[in-house]
Amino acid sequence: MGLSAQFGMDRADFRVRVDTVSVNGELRTEKIVVLLSGSAVFKDPHAISAYVEEWVGCQCAVALES
Repeated sequence: MGLSAQFGMDRADFRVRVDTVSVNGELRTEKIVVLLSGSAVFKDPHAISAYVEEWVGCQCAVALES
């Protein structure tokens, strides 16, 4: 289940940024950043971060989009 369905967020109210790093010529995901806007700013950032970290298996940060 994706973020929109899991947390009842409109897809227009969040963006996901993937920070990558090259290790020995191989591209790896270093961190996921979920940027919240609109009504999504009222969702629990700790729950979102934990969900993404379990789902993807890497560090996740949640921030408000400016």
